Amino acid sequence: MPRRTRGLQPPTTRQLVTLANVAVVVCCCVFVWLHLEPHLLLRNTTPAGGDMGAHVWGPAYLRDTLLADGRLTGWTMDWYAGFPALTFYFPLPSLFIALLSYLVPYGIAFKLVTVLGLVSLPAAAAAFGALSGMRRPYPACLAVATVPFLFDRGWTIYGGNVGSTLAGEFSFSISLSFALLFLGVLARSLDTGKHRGWAIVLLGFTVLCHILPTIFAIVAAVVMVLIKPQVKRFAVAATVGVLGMALAGFWLLPFAVRLPFTNDMGWEKIERYGLPLFGRSLGGVEEALLWLSVPVAVAIATFTAAVLRYRWYLAVSAALGVGALMAGLGTSDPIVQALDQTGTDADLTAVGQSGLDPLALRWLFYAAVAGALVSLLRGRRIGTILTYTAAMAALGFRFMPGPSAVDPNAAGKLWNARMLPFWYLCLYLLAACLVAEIALGLIALWRRFNPSLGPASTAQAQEHARQARMLAYLSTAMGLRGGPSLHLVADSLDLRADDVRERAASYRAVPQILVPTIAAFVVLGWVALPFGHSWLDQPRLGLDLNATSTYIDDWAKWNYVGYEGTGDGPERTGEKARKAEYFDVVNTMKRVGLDRGCGRAMWEYEPELDAMGTPMALMLLPYWTDSCIGSSEGLYFESSPTTAAHFMKAGSVSKTPSNPQRGLPYTALDLKGVGIPRMQLMGDRYYMAISPEAQAQADADDRLDLVVETQPHQVRYGDVVEDRTWKVYEVQGSDLVQPLTTNPVVLRGVPNAERAWKALAMRGWFADPARSDVLLATDGPAGWARVSPPPADPADPDPEERFRRLGAETPLPTQPVERPPVVTGVRTDHSSLEFDVDQVGKPVLVKVSYFPNWRVKGADGPYRVTPNLMVVIPTSNHVELSYGYTWAEGLGWALTLGALAGAVALNRRRADTGPLAWRPRWRLSPAGGDEPPGPAPEPALAPGSDGAEQERELVPVGSGPLEPQGDPEAHEPRERPGDAAGDRGP
Repeated sequence: MPRRTRGLQPPTTRQLVTLANVAVVVCCCVFVWLHLEPHLLLRNTTPAGGDMGAHVWGPAYLRDTLLADGRLTGWTMDWYAGFPALTFYFPLPSLFIALLSYLVPYGIAFKLVTVLGLVSLPAAAAAFGALSGMRRPYPACLAVATVPFLFDRGWTIYGGNVGSTLAGEFSFSISLSFALLFLGVLARSLDTGKHRGWAIVLLGFTVLCHILPTIFAIVAAVVMVLIKPQVKRFAVAATVGVLGMALAGFWLLPFAVRLPFTNDMGWEKIERYGLPLFGRSLGGVEEALLWLSVPVAVAIATFTAAVLRYRWYLAVSAALGVGALMAGLGTSDPIVQALDQTGTDADLTAVGQSGLDPLALRWLFYAAVAGALVSLLRGRRIGTILTYTAAMAALGFRFMPGPSAVDPNAAGKLWNARMLPFWYLCLYLLAACLVAEIALGLIALWRRFNPSLGPASTAQAQEHARQARMLAYLSTAMGLRGGPSLHLVADSLDLRADDVRERAASYRAVPQILVPTIAAFVVLGWVALPFGHSWLDQPRLGLDLNATSTYIDDWAKWNYVGYEGTGDGPERTGEKARKAEYFDVVNTMKRVGLDRGCGRAMWEYEPELDAMGTPMALMLLPYWTDSCIGSSEGLYFESSPTTAAHFMKAGSVSKTPSNPQRGLPYTALDLKGVGIPRMQLMGDRYYMAISPEAQAQADADDRLDLVVETQPHQVRYGDVVEDRTWKVYEVQGSDLVQPLTTNPVVLRGVPNAERAWKALAMRGWFADPARSDVLLATDGPAGWARVSPPPADPADPDPEERFRRLGAETPLPTQPVERPPVVTGVRTDHSSLEFDVDQVGKPVLVKVSYFPNWRVKGADGPYRVTPNLMVVIPTSNHVELSYGYTWAEGLGWALTLGALAGAVALNRRRADTGPLAWRPRWRLSPAGGDEPPGPAPEPALAPGSDGAEQERELVPVGSGPLEPQGDPEAHEPRERPGDAAGDRGP
């Protein structure tokens, strides 16, 4: 064998292809990073904007309070009269931020983690392709396809893209990247039986970042297993799935067990299905054609499988092909024009997608259909998985239950619009599969016209060189004279084999490099066009595309300049118009807390608060005041059953409330009759008013004592600028712990369900302040009166209507409490409360949100009472309440620790699952055999031979690694004749 020369060697063709494809992936990641204002990401300011401006509170509370208590989830008094922090929201991104903030300032740590999912998504998609065994340029093309998905302006809240992330859905984007990595590692585990531990960890991370991408990952994983059903593959997938979910058990199990104590905001389903899915509003003949495609597809599948005896994947591809064709015809221009089915601005606004480009979506859909057909016909694993997953996402969007205009009382907490990001992602990735197939098609054409440089010729040259080398060694060992000459012949054959291999690789390298590079150039240039600096916008070359600014870059500046930022550039872009007013209010409340004592603040909402950074800016009062001044309103709307009561209260104390939760009986501004009684009941110590109308009502009521007034600030309301001040009042009679003068009434026959409690406590009892004298309880001593809900009426539009009538209309027995106790010495912490009473056996109301984790010492209870507070009956003069653990937390942590041990053990254990590798089935040959016509496979290279590394590419494109014998990494795979081969992904 010729001896390799020392020193630097020029890169091989394979290395050049690898570098080029990796460079494309890196460019995609860098492109995303550069459009997120990196100079602002590295500026230590407090992020603002949308939900993100309130998300700032969560990781800081985790770092400063929960981690200090040795917990990842726990209780907080900062929002909603107290709620379980990070129990119903995803803890892992907050943990990332908290840990990173020990190394860099908190504002920078928060920003970097919020963009982590966006910047990493191209690399995650490329890893998904490479780990799944797809050959170059598949991984690079998948990475390129994620960029237009990220910058798609068709939606801004559903999740996944830049707009949604800037709105606060950064946990979703991080989870999506983990989901793609998990699918890639799972594919490798199914092929080789290895890396199951890493797949478990990645699935657990996906769950702990967001539940919706977890559903996407599970659906795709099920498809991955079912396309090649095998007992051992089922075993691997089941092990990974069970242990991956168990790894998140410390959070997932309490989440599942405590779902009745969440809140449903009642978002209505999107019912214009054709417009978000296909770019057109389907109806009439169009929709009939679309649904007619289903039985037609089934008929074709049956015919191809039973009559033509094709393999199953051809039957499925034919069925899906006809279905996709019908869907395409249903959205094609001639039919749309004939029926005048247009996607108007009103239609787009109705589905929450005012930035949607219907024409671009149609072309994307057609490209995805083409990519799906090619993938199915050629047996590509990635394309098959994406096709079925896209279909499941579309079906989920169409059939997911939930309230709608037709049935506003329908059950269903998951908003169907949240399925659309997965549909769009699959469309983009399927279009990338089509582009990759173009490159592989060029390679196949080149091989057809250059058989002398095909895989068979390359393998034959290497086999001749190997045989000559063996003869040379045998001659030398036997002392024959021809040994040196045979070594020279072997050297010559080695050089010839190297030359043939390099020439073959160089021809393959052209499309493998050019196709993803050109795709990246075109796609990134097209995406950059709205930012005003696209390299495709070249007037000198006749390409004057009139690039203009987009909302994404302005939104990024608005968020990352922060609350206290001075703006970006000479125009101070991103600086907040009400910044001075905001920090004046914050500092005022700090002084009030020091002078008058800590407590909750109920602030008046108005849409113009967005000029402070976000309409939710005042939610950060506990963040700025070290939890001294709590905010009655918080961000995690679904995390507390007290949320509905808060929004009903906010509607009665604000001139222009948001009233975001559907289906609640809101009351207009009325402090005297509604607002003040509700603030007293909920334990709000301070009321902050800004509108002259609210201030006038507050000044006229002696239950509100004016504490302080801020400096006047100019506020813009439409085209009018007005001077406004904030007035802070102290609410009388809003003690946090209060003795009851009337015993509560215990409810019988009310299920432990969120909808029933909301109907009873919020839409019924809380809607009428006159009924607040008698609290309704879910349990209590035998001496308390009992009531049952009235029977259901078949005419009721709402299944929970009888519970509403129980809370609003049923006469309640009154049991006065003789000589109520006197409460003193109230002391609170973030997760505990204690007080003293002068007598025992009398009910005491604790104005803290109820949750099953509360435990009491020195009293009976706590009992849940309306609207969602607690009542205890002291059995000693000193009472202590604390937020602790239940069986759900204990079992959840046991599952997590057990799954972690299992993941470590599986990673250390040698794979023993046998050959599991994916192989696409072959269509019947014209002769009727199972294998395609052609010469017999060439023998594989011997391990350690000179060309072994170069010839790893000689495997079927998209089929994954071939089935090894013994150690999966101990043998080189072989190419099947007649199949176009490419390179293994990076």
